[in-house]
Amino acid sequence: MFPLRRKLSIFCVAGFSLVLAGCLSPGKATHITQAADAQAVRVSTEQGEVVGRRSAQGRVFLNIPYAAPPVGKLRFMAPQPPAPWAAPRDAHVAGATCMQNLDMRVFNGKPRRMFITGDEDCLNLNIYAPADMVSGEKLPVMVWLHGGGWVVGSNVMYDLSVMAQRQRLVMVAPNYRLGALGFLTLPALRDENGGHASPGLLDQQAALRWVQANIGAFGGDARNVTLFGESAGSWSVCQQLTSPAAQGLFHRAIIQSGTCSLPASSPPLAQADAGGERYASELGCPAGKQQTACLRQLSARSLLAQPAQTAGVMGAHSWNPAWGDATLPMHPKEAIAAGRFHRVPIMEGYTSDEGALFAFMLRTSGEVRTLASYRKALQIQYGAGAEQVLAAYPPEKYADAASAYGEALSDSVFVCPSQQFERLAARHTPVYAYRFDDPQPARRASRTFFKDLQGAFHASELVYIMHTPWVLAKPEHFTDEQLQLAHRMQAAWAHFARHGAPGVATWQAVNPAAPTAYVLRPGAAADRIAHPEDDARCAFWNSLPTP
Repeated sequence: MFPLRRKLSIFCVAGFSLVLAGCLSPGKATHITQAADAQAVRVSTEQGEVVGRRSAQGRVFLNIPYAAPPVGKLRFMAPQPPAPWAAPRDAHVAGATCMQNLDMRVFNGKPRRMFITGDEDCLNLNIYAPADMVSGEKLPVMVWLHGGGWVVGSNVMYDLSVMAQRQRLVMVAPNYRLGALGFLTLPALRDENGGHASPGLLDQQAALRWVQANIGAFGGDARNVTLFGESAGSWSVCQQLTSPAAQGLFHRAIIQSGTCSLPASSPPLAQADAGGERYASELGCPAGKQQTACLRQLSARSLLAQPAQTAGVMGAHSWNPAWGDATLPMHPKEAIAAGRFHRVPIMEGYTSDEGALFAFMLRTSGEVRTLASYRKALQIQYGAGAEQVLAAYPPEKYADAASAYGEALSDSVFVCPSQQFERLAARHTPVYAYRFDDPQPARRASRTFFKDLQGAFHASELVYIMHTPWVLAKPEHFTDEQLQLAHRMQAAWAHFARHGAPGVATWQAVNPAAPTAYVLRPGAAADRIAHPEDDARCAFWNSLPTP
């Protein structure tokens, strides 16, 4: 199965999404913090007291530091404990997002610094809980890892307050370092970090350790923590399943649209080191005793403006967690196959038209419209196998060339790795598979603008689970049948967090010998289905050698 290649980014939508995200930060939960009945609520943590807000719609605590600011000598280092504070800390205003470059041209190998935003001091988390907490109550905890290709995104892009209130959960959303600041891999940095690469993954673990130490004070049960995420957040959850350092930090996992069976989700350490050395040299910091000091003397903007030099989920210029270090000793796919992972219950799935969003962006940008541009895109993506992919996904079989590309992308990046993961993991632990299949999912923007965006596209399920607005959708646009589906989905996610199963009689754990998935769609009751058509397509992808 192919890793992602060269400069064509499958996450070209990230730039569009983050442009909107600059104006949309639903995670601030202003419907609670600025409500007429809002009152201060105080909670003591190991570092000091925090003062959040409570209204009839829930409780919220924002911008709680879970680690020291990773600046100066702590840049690129594993996260360190936060300093204590003496005076009560206000926790009703959102904190900084982690630094990120919103100019997608940087992922085509071109240095760009105009649209860099965020702050290095960003290791904060947000907590959402029900309004009517009972003294001594211990509710299930869900920790959300945001997506964005490990280069963009933040915790304030998602509002978890409605899910917390309706399902009686304690929800936690941390930031983690992105881009070079979170995923630059160099031998010299690893020497300073006790053999660990990928500080961004270590940030996620630090947030989980903070939860273990403090969540009881917010009414959460530290013995019942579900780690869940979508896209890069989903890949991160999958990788944390195989990280020895994450042992005992969570007890269930939900993987939404991105499994670590995809080779490109974790490049080998030697490849990441080589890319890291090229990146550092281009910044004037070649290998040697002064390399790490040189990199720390540069401005964060200079680091973010420089393209990565390692291939991965964003193409040839990607920042990804590498495997072969102390954090990920094995490629996660091999670890899952060998049973060398944290054997917690898993919910895992994807949307039925993952590639539709990327096809829409490629069509809108004009990158893939003709047969010639389609062939070029396939050559960039699949190398020597491009002609075989073209034969298997001919444009005349689809609405246009971009749709054909989107279908190939869906199968090679999401569907087939997902089904492979289900078979491998289900040999060792209960796995509950799903497919989100709303043919016309709710959206935020005008349907006129989105008229060419059809099907259950990448991330379209999020508004159904959270019941709150986010970048691409608003629950106000639900039809009656979609609203009913959203209630069923949120209840299933919450039941899984409580009990380790979705709580739906016909949604059974995967049989690895004959895997099935539970289909989530509006209208008639969903049911389990087999994947004979998908199996045939995946057999094609598995027959192609990795270039």
